[in-house]
Amino acid sequence: MSAPKRLTWASFSKSFLQLLDFCIIKRYESLNTYRNGLNNRMAIDWNAISSISTAVASVATAIGVLFGAWKIRLSKKQAQAEFEDSMDQQYRSLSMDLPVDVLIGKEPTKDESAKVRELVFNYLDLSNEQVYLRAKGRISKYTWASWCLGIKAHLERPAFKQVFDEVRDNSGFTYLERLVDSKYESDLDSWFN
Repeated sequence: MSAPKRLTWASFSKSFLQLLDFCIIKRYESLNTYRNGLNNRMAIDWNAISSISTAVASVATAIGVLFGAWKIRLSKKQAQAEFEDSMDQQYRSLSMDLPVDVLIGKEPTKDESAKVRELVFNYLDLSNEQVYLRAKGRISKYTWASWCLGIKAHLERPAFKQVFDEVRDNSGFTYLERLVDSKYESDLDSWFN
């Protein structure tokens, strides 16, 4: 058997320091493992949360904008329908005062002619305004199709044609005349564009 090595202070301190380093390193590694475990379980990735929040806010904003645009469009359509209804009401008021014979194409009687002439003039004024409003885009395409047919039908009746010819020669309804000259086929939307 060989003789045991003699323990010297230098060898002891060297061994002790190595052991101490080993323990410290192991302790440090276990602490890091523990911390990493905690961090992995409780880690909050603020970048991910920020990205998700931004995406949710963007989607909510887009939905809000679309809803707002839909409401504006709906309000515009409703306002336009109410406006068109008020124009229809003016027409109904005028047509109710006209004798039925005049509306079906007969000549007015002598007693009715002054009143009919005045009512037809008011109708032509309303029609001129309707043409202007359609050209400005205030009247929908569908409503205009109906009104245009009605204007054409009325201007083919003798009482209406007579007053229209008289007005055309003396004062004129520019927009209505332009519609009649185009044989009711002009694209009114292009008049102001």
